[in-house]
Amino acid sequence: MVQSYKPIPQCICGLKLLVILCLSRLFNYIAGMPKNKNAIIRYRIIDACLRNKFKKYPNKYDFISACENLGTVSLRTIEKDLYDMMYDEELKYFAPIAYSKTEKGYYYEDPDYSISNFPINEEDLSAIAFACSILRQFGGIDPAKQLVDSIEKLENYMHANAKLPRKSWETLIQAETSTADPGFEFMSPILDCIKNYNICELTYKRFNSDQIKTYTLHPYLLKQYRNRWYIIGLDETRNDITTFALDRIIRLIPSKHTFKVLSSFNALNYHKFAFGIHVSKAQKPEIVRLKFSPQEAAFIKSQPLHASQVIIEDSTHQFIIEIEVWISFELINCILGFGHRVEVLSPSSLRIEILNQLTNTINLYQSN
Repeated sequence: MVQSYKPIPQCICGLKLLVILCLSRLFNYIAGMPKNKNAIIRYRIIDACLRNKFKKYPNKYDFISACENLGTVSLRTIEKDLYDMMYDEELKYFAPIAYSKTEKGYYYEDPDYSISNFPINEEDLSAIAFACSILRQFGGIDPAKQLVDSIEKLENYMHANAKLPRKSWETLIQAETSTADPGFEFMSPILDCIKNYNICELTYKRFNSDQIKTYTLHPYLLKQYRNRWYIIGLDETRNDITTFALDRIIRLIPSKHTFKVLSSFNALNYHKFAFGIHVSKAQKPEIVRLKFSPQEAAFIKSQPLHASQVIIEDSTHQFIIEIEVWISFELINCILGFGHRVEVLSPSSLRIEILNQLTNTINLYQSN
């Protein structure tokens, strides 16, 4: 076995885009709001000066003096910092800073205020609670479980401090993925094997087969397609990249032996021409041209059939796209799912296959 350790393991694909979108608001809010690291430090220094009970009413030069360890800080920078703390929409501090003409210095109109107090509103809380409810669907995966625990702590903190009512998103949203799905219990050990480059042994039963086989696998990538999870890796016996469905795994045994990822494998490009999960090593990708009814245009624009989708014509009469993919049963099933609202223009081989499928369907109904 080859001992190999890489600093960055292959990517794990297929987690819900919805989770990423709803978490992005939280992450941007917490980590990305200040303009730079020095600004963060200055805000906190100014905040500390304003809350100093032993030296009340600091002036701008007191702020400059307190920031001396940061290097040269100009009067203009301090003035901008004060303005940003009070009015900047991105920061959302909205600090109640006021100037006392009598004391010739600044103070907080609210003596209990501090920028360290989490400035949360109900919209932010709703976004975080929503993210939590979705992530709980992946609670069986260790990284997701840790993230859920962290966000729940933050959620509890905000409820306690902001005194906002809780919302039970679980009564409003039900994701399709569930930790009760077959094979979900293998997610965490597979993730560990991918991250640590550990070989694993799979006991596996394929669809439409009663035969149970054991495979020695170098796991590269976890990918989700149509709410089913797959593990892609090198099968030692065949010395080839193979895809296994998690819900067909009977047993998984991680090994302490490590492997080296093939230099020819690229997780980001491996499924570039795949329509679905299966990759074709024998055939070349083809340009597939599809003509849809105009009524389908809005849907296909918002939900492209494939990453390579290009719009050829968009008129009141027809909507034509091209995609570059391997011809697969997933592609054929997708086309058939549109029924009479789509026509395959090219390639001719795919057009004939769709025609044969539709003819067989018609014959099935006519025979009865």
